[in-house]
Amino acid sequence: MVTDMQTSTASINAVPDGFTIFIVRRLTFGESKEQAVRQVQELVPGYLRNQVSVEELFYDDPSYTGFVYPVEKYYPAWALEESHPVVQAGQETIGQLWNETRPTGKWSFSTNGTYRAGKAKISSIGFGAGDEIYAHTTMDQVPLNDVVAATEFYTLFPKMLSEKARQ
Repeated sequence: MVTDMQTSTASINAVPDGFTIFIVRRLTFGESKEQAVRQVQELVPGYLRNQVSVEELFYDDPSYTGFVYPVEKYYPAWALEESHPVVQAGQETIGQLWNETRPTGKWSFSTNGTYRAGKAKISSIGFGAGDEIYAHTTMDQVPLNDVVAATEFYTLFPKMLSEKARQ
């Protein structure tokens, strides 16, 4: 999906002499970064391939303290099996709080888990307040009762995970 575009011109009434298109290419299971880059490169018509470059973006901007932590803007898909202790602790937390189970699955949007779980390999689950149909949209909204319920979950979950780790 094209998420941004910039042109290079001498003035606003001049024909641009260059442009940059930013494309987000999400990965799913079984896909590699190299495969995704190759697919984007193949979008460029043959007669333009020697004039167009496809580049992966890179974080290297300094933080407010001046610290720089360079990292590729690459986020692999990730998931945990339902039998994983972190998933089980999440389900047990839901059971303790609300006496129910909920289906596991995936969200249709991205989270910080793409770094923690996908790159850093830190076992993670997603649990959040609100309805995912609104997440990361102009209609983003979260009912206050959902925030309270999520706070309850986040309060009990570490205890449940700690108990799982001792088993």
